[in-house]
Amino acid sequence: MEQAERIYAAVMAAGESKRFGQPKQLVDIDGESLVGRACRVAGTVVGARTLLVLGHDWRSVLKASGHHCFVINENYRSGLGSSIAAAATAVRHTASGLLITLADQVLVTGADLERLSALHQDNPDSIAVARFGDSIGPPVIFPACAFDDLMSLEGPQGAKTIVESGRYPVIMLDCDNARVDIDRPEDLQALVEAPDNLTG
Repeated sequence: MEQAERIYAAVMAAGESKRFGQPKQLVDIDGESLVGRACRVAGTVVGARTLLVLGHDWRSVLKASGHHCFVINENYRSGLGSSIAAAATAVRHTASGLLITLADQVLVTGADLERLSALHQDNPDSIAVARFGDSIGPPVIFPACAFDDLMSLEGPQGAKTIVESGRYPVIMLDCDNARVDIDRPEDLQALVEAPDNLTG
């Protein structure tokens, strides 16, 4: 499975968490930080090829992650796009695909990412993206042919413009777990009150 062995994952954890009021990457759920959980889940699919993208309060986030492979996005205040660009730049010479995950999508499991990876392996020149309800978004795997576009990203919109550009085939994986991310304290409270959601 040479193709699968060249997929890298990038965990987006550089943001300022303005709506949460504190660095949400550090929040503990079931004895594990959000950022640590995200790195662990990504690692079940790509192993050591998991890259953590840091920015705001990066030393604290890195410590909470328990992870060792990282890149610092000095331009993190501009938004998610710059973090994706930093990840694509870091792996552009070695990766056949880049899996983008968000540190605050706490319901996404290793099994979800395995299914997305399998879809990418069957369609290596396509963008494989999660679909939840009427929306699409991370986790998403971009093929190497899209890395130049990824490296030019900036601003808060992430890579949605690339997915919707029509320049690349897009295949979708139904993944209801991707619907939830932690933006505000009440989002976290809803999860705490329904712990059965957190299956890892």
